[in-house]
Amino acid sequence: DRLRLSHKISSPADLYLVSFDSFLRSSSTRASCLAGLGYSLSQANPEFRVRSLDVSGQHIERLGASSPDILDLILSTPPSTRGEVTRIEDGNRSTMLFPRIEVEDRNPSPAIVEGGTYVIAGGAGLVGQAISMHLSTKYNARIVWMGRRSASSTEVQAALSGAPPDTAYIQGDVTMAHQMNGAIEKARHQLGRINGAIFAASQLETLSAAGTLAEAAPQLSARVKIAGAQNFYEALKDEPLDFMCFFSSIQSYHFTSAVETPGYAMGCAWVDSYVRSLVQSPFPVTSINWGYWARSVLGTQWESKLAGRFGLL
Repeated sequence: DRLRLSHKISSPADLYLVSFDSFLRSSSTRASCLAGLGYSLSQANPEFRVRSLDVSGQHIERLGASSPDILDLILSTPPSTRGEVTRIEDGNRSTMLFPRIEVEDRNPSPAIVEGGTYVIAGGAGLVGQAISMHLSTKYNARIVWMGRRSASSTEVQAALSGAPPDTAYIQGDVTMAHQMNGAIEKARHQLGRINGAIFAASQLETLSAAGTLAEAAPQLSARVKIAGAQNFYEALKDEPLDFMCFFSSIQSYHFTSAVETPGYAMGCAWVDSYVRSLVQSPFPVTSINWGYWARSVLGTQWESKLAGRFGLL
């Protein structure tokens, strides 16, 4: 928008968002949030013709970054109105496919133990509350919520009123490393061994009355996911955890509109890449790309659209 107002770019403008091996395990996470940005820009602003590209690092090494072949493939990629990522490798372009799969019920041993202790960053949120109730009801688990608000705040007290009995709440902002370290230390001191950790923290952007986003809103939303995920893992990496799970979203991909939530889409895309990079973690780390929860869209224009296309949780 600033460039447009200063007349430094023409309209419509060709925009190329290029990352390298963002979807491979153990790859760098530095540019992985570009995928989420591409979804938002391509869907929100017809003044940009967006190409979101992920280039093979081996292809670059083999041909050189300035190779005409690579540049031709990048520059000749057609724009997308959805923002899906195009992969460039071995002189070819490809896009992601998401076939429906049938999951076999193999009755594996659960990673969740009876009576275990589970830390949930963002536990007072909608998804955190639902997971907490499941863990308590099915596994008699002890639950520790962590969040940036004070325990005495109206929002936290309202959430705790419907939480499992004896749910503990520890204040700690996931975007601040020292606060997260302190919160984990306090949880360990109060409850002993932590069996598992769940990152459910999020900060969705909200539109103004005029239907626009404040400039800082996407930055904060992305920061909660990006800085928060790193701080959460770093604070717990030396704990003897059975697992760590990051809650992400289908907005990591181009299925649904990211027009109103660009920061959230960027943050979720980054979290997925970050989890793939943690191949040396001493405990299993995974992410779940949740769909839409019924309570989050109840009574809105999205309820019937999403229920028919994806289903609601």
